[in-house]
Amino acid sequence: MKWNWGKSIALMIALFMVIWGGLLIFAFNQKVELVTPNYYEQELKYQQEIDRQKNTMHLQTEPSFSYENKALHISFPIKEVGNSISGSVIFYRPSDSGKDRTYKIAIDTSGLQHIPTTGLLPGLWKVKVNWQDGKQQFSSLYSMQVE
Repeated sequence: MKWNWGKSIALMIALFMVIWGGLLIFAFNQKVELVTPNYYEQELKYQQEIDRQKNTMHLQTEPSFSYENKALHISFPIKEVGNSISGSVIFYRPSDSGKDRTYKIAIDTSGLQHIPTTGLLPGLWKVKVNWQDGKQQFSSLYSMQVE
């Protein structure tokens, strides 16, 4: 069998098509997740989120976060907004939305909430706190690396 330019070009085109076919199959089999299942509905309500974040920025003392001893510690500014804080703490797992968790805010008398992270997988977690004091709504964000 004699090798010539025509066979080389045909082989290169066939190889190119096989590689592209493999890439397409790989791409279509990848899991694509939105941040929330109802992403578009949430997007329409995003002005409310902007207003909550602005309310939080106008506080003299914003909530503070710390991750120590396998627990997330949140300190709310109860001197400024009072003890009647309610809301939710949402743990987002960017790599797998099926692992997301939600907790109710339950502060102690000093305005602290401790949430154990022993059941969370190691890696990056984003924490979103939506809370209200009875008059206004607030929102705070925090990222942490669970070990």
